[in-house]
Amino acid sequence: MDKLLTISSSYRTKGNGEVLLDLCENFLSESQYNKKRLYLRDFSIKTCTGCMGCAINKEFCKIEDDLRKLIDQILISDVLIISAPVYFLGASSITKAIGDRLLGIHNLLDYSKRKPAGIIITAGREEWEGLAIQNLSILLLSLGFYIKDVLVAHGQGPSEVVLDPDIKNKIEIFTKNIANPDYKVPNISNKCPVCFGESFNILDKSRIKCAICNLSGEIIGNNDEILISFPEDAINNSRWSADNLKDHMENWVEGSIKRYKEKIREIMKLRNSIKVSINRPK
Repeated sequence: MDKLLTISSSYRTKGNGEVLLDLCENFLSESQYNKKRLYLRDFSIKTCTGCMGCAINKEFCKIEDDLRKLIDQILISDVLIISAPVYFLGASSITKAIGDRLLGIHNLLDYSKRKPAGIIITAGREEWEGLAIQNLSILLLSLGFYIKDVLVAHGQGPSEVVLDPDIKNKIEIFTKNIANPDYKVPNISNKCPVCFGESFNILDKSRIKCAICNLSGEIIGNNDEILISFPEDAINNSRWSADNLKDHMENWVEGSIKRYKEKIREIMKLRNSIKVSINRPK
């Protein structure tokens, strides 16, 4: 039986994300999934100190808190659905704190065997979702999942999302897309098919590139609707492919230690010259 893990990233009890996760679980049969819920508010997660110990020693972060306990529970799941509230144009800060600590996570993962995941974003007002979708996409992609669908719902107060008369239908479609192994994310869309974001760099008159995934696409459509055609095998053409991640982590991140040691004297000399110029009396 597959393990379904649902995660709430809100510090509010009975919040909008939790009621939507409840609905997701209602649409998934007990015979198909062994269900478990985690609340990030129950975990003590400290912020990254930038020590680079995980890269130097090729090991999991040594900060003493609940991160490893949380990650171990995430990695044994077969399907993941995570919800997060939008506070100010971004997902709740604990999701970013977790993501910042995953520099050494690639030593635990096989990115060629990604597992399905879904994202639920709850915002108080339409068009104030900001970068919340991308925030959670980066977290899940770093943890070895691929995003099959994203749902954005709106409600300011606790459980206010239930006032949307179509919310159950939206959740049912969202949940079925994640659970259906034959469902594929469309490669022609106005969103990146890997991170579901809309943050693009313009390459020329007909091409763009996702700022999060480094995935290029061709602008198509007419004046009524502008769409982007991405490669069908989108994730393996992005920065999140197994080969690209391995190259980045092993050759750049872990290799940065050697490069830094080779230049440490030059760096300190320049650093000291800056201090002298700052402290020199006028």
